[in-house]
Amino acid sequence: MRFTLFSNNYLKYTPNLPKMADISVKAGQVKKSSTLALTSLAKGMIKEGRDVVLFGAGEPDFEPPREFDDSFYSALKEGKTKYTPVAGIAELRKAIADYSSEKRGTNLFRENVIVTPGAKYSLFLSMMAVLNRGDEIIIPRPYWVSYAEQAKLADAAPVIADSSEDFEIRADLIESKLTQRTRAILINSPNNPSGQVLKRNEARKIADMAIENDIWIISDEVYEPFVYEGKHSSFLSLGDDIKSRTIVINGFSKSLAITGLRIGYAIAPENVIDAMSGMQGHTVSNVCSALQYAALDVLNKSLLDSFSAGMRRVFNKRRMMMYSSLKKIEGVNVYLPMGAFYMFPDVSSFYSEKINGSFELSELLLNKAGVAVIPGAGFGADNNIRLSYACSDETIEKGMERLAEFFSGQGG
Repeated sequence: MRFTLFSNNYLKYTPNLPKMADISVKAGQVKKSSTLALTSLAKGMIKEGRDVVLFGAGEPDFEPPREFDDSFYSALKEGKTKYTPVAGIAELRKAIADYSSEKRGTNLFRENVIVTPGAKYSLFLSMMAVLNRGDEIIIPRPYWVSYAEQAKLADAAPVIADSSEDFEIRADLIESKLTQRTRAILINSPNNPSGQVLKRNEARKIADMAIENDIWIISDEVYEPFVYEGKHSSFLSLGDDIKSRTIVINGFSKSLAITGLRIGYAIAPENVIDAMSGMQGHTVSNVCSALQYAALDVLNKSLLDSFSAGMRRVFNKRRMMMYSSLKKIEGVNVYLPMGAFYMFPDVSSFYSEKINGSFELSELLLNKAGVAVIPGAGFGADNNIRLSYACSDETIEKGMERLAEFFSGQGG
């Protein structure tokens, strides 16, 4: 069976798509997630008996801490399976506020927190809460595939700002995109897909820009636990002036290795949290109640940082393993990422009449080499592909051997 990638950023794997006339204009404007679709496709191939190495969707290959499992099961047995307050149980919201206050050197309160079914939904609610029809939101390139699509769902226009050659986020490049319609700037650090970490001096410049122009900062910090070089800079640590116009997105999915359980949170001024809570109440109601109590127990026992630190040490080793292997492949241009758990190499030297961009290259890698990667085009960087090293050492070694063999046969 052959699977085909298309340039409109989704994989064709559904035989009978509805006609455009059957769905709303807004729904028709939204592209499918290339990361989730490709990973799902590759897993389907594995179930069919195909030998595929997965470097696709980013999710830690660890089991969650035993204490989390025990707390989750206990909450279920205790009957904590009913509705909770929409924004989350009060104890968990306070624990998140206290935890975040200590890490960022600021004062946050329960009213500044909403618990959501995954950080992705926090992002969606934040855009719905502060963006109006016709507003613009500046998003540095490369960007996570869902940012622009969520902005469209909020009836806003995503405006893409370039970054430096090695994908560092720079305030001057963001400033060049400011207009009278700019309503927000979205920053993701550590960055998915590049792994770059925002420098503190650049964060200060962006904060000053937001204050001067009276615009919002939406800061996606979900990869905060995974910084290997440099230091994570949260906008919440830069003073009350920027805190009053900042929405921070974070969660437990990555830091506890529970990506499928979906629990995230947002930190924002109280009026924004109230608005997000109102929308959540009319859509998903609340996060799984037992899951909230398990997350609370993890915070109360101070397990979050220690568990993610253990993963970080392992990921750092894998980071160096994958980086050194990619560096040896002639024609692949890769730099060492500072955070997250992705490599984002430039593979454009292999493009030709037969390989027209990252989608077609990813298709060949999947079908010919048995390696699943994510096309960079979905991240706004068609010269690149994304590889996750949140997988075993053996998987990395096997995948790197296949990539080296594949690219050597392409003639560089």
